[in-house]
Amino acid sequence: MSVFDFWALFRPVFAPQDDSGGGSEGGDGGKSGDDGSGGNREAGGEGGGKGGDAGSGQKWWESSKLTEAQKTTLTAAGLTVDDPVEAIAKLADMEVNAQRKLGMKPDEILAKPKDGQNVAEWLRENGGMFGVPEEADKYELTRPDAFKDDDKAWNADLETQARALAHEHGVSQPALQAFTELYAGSISKIVADAEQELDSAKLEMNSALQDAWGAQFNRKMTLAKQGAQFAAEQAGLDNKALSGISQLMAKETGDANTVRLFSAIGEMLSEDQLTTLNTQGGTLTTTPEQARAELDTMKAPGGEYEQAVAKNDRATLDRLKPKMEQLSRLAAQ
Repeated sequence: MSVFDFWALFRPVFAPQDDSGGGSEGGDGGKSGDDGSGGNREAGGEGGGKGGDAGSGQKWWESSKLTEAQKTTLTAAGLTVDDPVEAIAKLADMEVNAQRKLGMKPDEILAKPKDGQNVAEWLRENGGMFGVPEEADKYELTRPDAFKDDDKAWNADLETQARALAHEHGVSQPALQAFTELYAGSISKIVADAEQELDSAKLEMNSALQDAWGAQFNRKMTLAKQGAQFAAEQAGLDNKALSGISQLMAKETGDANTVRLFSAIGEMLSEDQLTTLNTQGGTLTTTPEQARAELDTMKAPGGEYEQAVAKNDRATLDRLKPKMEQLSRLAAQ
């Protein structure tokens, strides 16, 4: 019971009392009315008994307006004094001291979870205090700098799952942001380490091959690319697979022994086979940009293909067809 509830309960009986026990403002309370039926209630007939029930001689704390639990509490707290105002003063002091010890008002105290209540549910119920939004999509996450402008690298589906999981477990806004930063940092490190390992592998491979081949390094690398292209075509690999091999060999990455193997295949090719590879339209070193440029040159006014079309030179058109098809496949990648 607060001071204010207590005051509201007994305000009607706080008027000064005379020797007969009735209130001075309701002096008719202990006298007979004109009809001999007793005091007028509306004029204050219940004011006697020092605040107890009218005419009962009860103390104010014995009033029927109080429950037994309230009477017990007042007695235990030492508030059963003759003057109700004195009791209110003591009650006010008790409440002030309690708030001072708590450091907050009673209505600001957070109740612990109920027996058997899920802690995550309790956190969500008190989300305003713990920073848990009402819905999963209300988390205000900031992308780490490494992914801020890269929608392709950022995993939007994983972000949605993380929001749902965080809300399910009552995770706060700052905590989810911290987890996001931690994950992004881990991914960035994995990518950086992979690139570093790739650079190291490239340097190691080139160093090993340069030591083995010396001045023949560039010629041997060209033969390796041609040998890889020939083996891929003999294996029936499609254009996508050829492109993958092309990118690998163009970056000069991979195992040195693998490159030696392809170089040996290139050495075994006849001049006719090498010529066929180089005139089919694009080798393993041809990029999509180079393929598009070569196609544009062939189709441009004065170009070989344009002239053959103008002259209806079927022999030249038949010879150029496979080359242009190969270049078109490379250009489309």
